[in-house]
Amino acid sequence: MREGKKMKITIDIKTDSVAFEEYPEEFFGILNTAVNRITGFNARSGKLYDSNGKTVGKFKVTGK
Repeated sequence: MREGKKMKITIDIKTDSVAFEEYPEEFFGILNTAVNRITGFNARSGKLYDSNGKTVGKFKVTGK
């Protein structure tokens, strides 16, 4: 069995903003944004925003 690249992905989202009360699917949109930035743009870290533009979290990729 071939050993793959090891990495750790940490995603931290705080769900106490008003957007989460107004839009129950808000979490999935933010999570999708993080995944797209990591896989599509090879981003290693960044802030995450709700649909109102408020910073609600961050993501970080460590390892190779």
